Amino acid sequence: MSPDRAAVPTFGDGFQTLQRSSKSSLTRGGAVHSAWTLIELARELRTHPRTIAAHLEAKGTKRRVNRRKMSEAGVVIAAHRYRESDSLATIGSSLRVDASTIRRELHWAGA
Repeated sequence: MSPDRAAVPTFGDGFQTLQRSSKSSLTRGGAVHSAWTLIELARELRTHPRTIAAHLEAKGTKRRVNRRKMSEAGVVIAAHRYRESDSLATIGSSLRVDASTIRRELHWAGA
């Protein structure tokens, strides 16, 4: 394998195959990266989003940081309500965040 090519695992029809993605195509994508999500860029280049992220990180391209959506106090409240059998959707609605955010924050907190 030449140094400017990377093997990229992809999944199609339930079978793992290898697809090659040149760094030059990812470099072209690096300029577009600021306007596209990793998923959109991966679909365009027909590769895995983690591969795009790895190439961009290797080139030193800065990525947008996902900021935490809830405060520590909000997580404590959510954990208490979850232990009291409230649903994630109900908790999320009252704290003005999505149920998936509640699930992720409780997971990170070990609740």
